Parts: sequence; C-alpha cells; structure tokens
Amino acid sequence: MLKTGILNPAINSLFSRVRHTNTLVIADRGFPCWPQIETVDISLVGDIPPVLDVRQ
Repeated sequence: MLKTGILNPAINSLFSRVRHTNTLVIADRGFPCWPQIETVDISLVGDIPPVLDVRQ
C-alpha cells in the first residue's frame, strides 16, 4: 500500500497497527489530547511542520 518509506518509527508503528475500524487524527497543537490515547508528536518547534504539509 505504501509507495515510499516512513522515516519516523513511531508513525510507522502506528500505521502498521491501524485497521479499517480505527481512526487517525492529524491535528495541530491546539487539539486536545487524553492520556489513554496514543499521541505521536512530530513537531520540530511550534507550528513546524504545518498540518497541511503533514497530511500530504
């Protein structure tokens, strides 16, 4: 399914465990998070990379 590799091991692990009934959310830093939900933070500094660049 994937044409190119994913460099971030946490994202790669998450994608390998996602099934058809799961939901992934790509959000900016204003999105609320809860301790029981797995979160992968890929930011370098505030607002970098922008959400629109990540979703492509």
